Amino acid sequence: MFLTVHSTAGIFIGLNVTNPGGAFLTGWLSHYFLDIIPHGDENFKDTTIKGMATKALFDHALVLINLFIIWRFFAINLLAPPIIAGLIGSVLPDYLMGIHKLTANKKLNLLKIIHKILDYFEDFHSYCHFNIIKYECSIQNGMITQATFLLLLWIFILI
Repeated sequence: MFLTVHSTAGIFIGLNVTNPGGAFLTGWLSHYFLDIIPHGDENFKDTTIKGMATKALFDHALVLINLFIIWRFFAINLLAPPIIAGLIGSVLPDYLMGIHKLTANKKLNLLKIIHKILDYFEDFHSYCHFNIIKYECSIQNGMITQATFLLLLWIFILI
């Protein structure tokens, strides 16, 4: 899923789990559950630094627009500790994936250690993406799936 859906799930979790630690952990777990659902961005094969940067810029622009919409029209305090914790937990696996890819094949020992530690997280992340439900949907169907989840999360936030 795009970070927009993950971050919105994190906000929803932060609204409903008042303990920041619990919101963080629940947000983290929600990321993997959402990634199990085929969502179309599995087809993005460009893992070069330029390709990753382009996707990240687009994705972060959508997150900022989404956060503005939620703040402005839903009147939610996005700075409440459980919301921040849920949001961070919900997007962290994708940031760890990016760090994992950026530290691959590096000579510096510290980067090798970081990469090795992140291998476990990335293996589980990839397993959730590709092995639980073995179905690759098209980018068009994936965008419909992600838009549907985003709208459902907005509705749940409003209720």
